[in-house]
Amino acid sequence: MKGFIINAGIRHLEKTYDELSIEELLSSLDSPPGGVYSPIGDYPDTTLRDMIEIASSLIGVPSSKVSKVIGVIVFSELF
Repeated sequence: MKGFIINAGIRHLEKTYDELSIEELLSSLDSPPGGVYSPIGDYPDTTLRDMIEIASSLIGVPSSKVSKVIGVIVFSELF
């Protein structure tokens, strides 16, 4: 998983869910120092799934909804 996808997902979650603590999300993900994923870095494919599951539990929204929110922004950035 490329870092730019993870970063796009984090930015979009931050904009979409005011109640989400990005600091808590990043610490739960064991993110790189400073919480910044290198846009061209490769990370385990499970990172995106873990981010969705953790964000879902932090904000109390089903993971399917969080996944859809992230999917919309990721695919729009890829185009």
